[in-house]
Amino acid sequence: MQKHLSQADFYTQKARQENYPARSIYKLKEINEKFGLIKTGDRVLDLGCSPGSWLLYISRQAGGAGRVVAIDVEEPKIALPDNAIFIKK
Repeated sequence: MQKHLSQADFYTQKARQENYPARSIYKLKEINEKFGLIKTGDRVLDLGCSPGSWLLYISRQAGGAGRVVAIDVEEPKIALPDNAIFIKK
């Protein structure tokens, strides 16, 4: 249990240092790096995007030529990147 708590603290602190609102970004990032899901120029639909860590990451991966459409019932807790739009539904 102590190991789990120290890892939680590590990733929470890392997320704050890297300006991500949630620590879940690191598991999602690991999956993307392993399988190469999102590439420069991709168009991505992010369902359930709040608080916005994944939205930030995928918008960077897609780059200026890419586009991210983010949908959630709750507003993201981040400023939207230029290549992203948010729909509240």
